[in-house]
Amino acid sequence: SGACGTSKPKSVASPFIGGNNSKESTQKFDVLSIENVNKSLDYIRPVLMNDGGDVEIVKIQNGKVFLRFQGSCSTCTSQEDTMKGGIETTLRSSFGELLKEIIQVDKLQDEANVINIDAHLNLIRNAIAGLGGKVEVISVENGVCKLRYNGPKGVRKGVDGVIRERFT
Repeated sequence: SGACGTSKPKSVASPFIGGNNSKESTQKFDVLSIENVNKSLDYIRPVLMNDGGDVEIVKIQNGKVFLRFQGSCSTCTSQEDTMKGGIETTLRSSFGELLKEIIQVDKLQDEANVINIDAHLNLIRNAIAGLGGKVEVISVENGVCKLRYNGPKGVRKGVDGVIRERFT
C-alpha cells in the first residue's frame, strides 16, 4: 500500500500524501473537547491503525489541540503529510473556526514516574488481562521502572515495549 507501517524504508509514505485517503469528517461539533476530537479522529483512525499506528490527544487548550503519534506513526518519516493531509483536514472539517492550531508534541514530553507510567498502562490493561497478564508499577527511580508482571512472556515484552516507546 506504500503506507508507513508496511513499506520498505526507501518507499515510506504517509497514507494521506497527495490527498490519498484524506477524508473530511461528516461530523460537525460545537465544542472542542477531547471526547469530540476523539470522535472526529475515529473517522481516520482505521487508516492509521492499518499501518500499525495511531494518534493520541495529549490535551486541548485555548483552541489548540496537542497530539502525539503512536506506534509506527511515531517513527514514520512522513508524519508531516499525515498530520496535514489526514488529521488536520479531518479536524478542521469537524470543528471549523473553533480549532485554532494543531500541535504535534514529542513523545518524550511526559516524565517517567509511577503516576504517568501507570496511567499509560491503563490504556492497555484490559488487553493485557485478556491475554492472561497482569501488570503493576512498583517504582521508578533513576530512570529504571520496576514492574510486577504475571502472565505470558510475549505479553511482558509488549508491555516493556509500550513503556520504552512512550518514556525513553
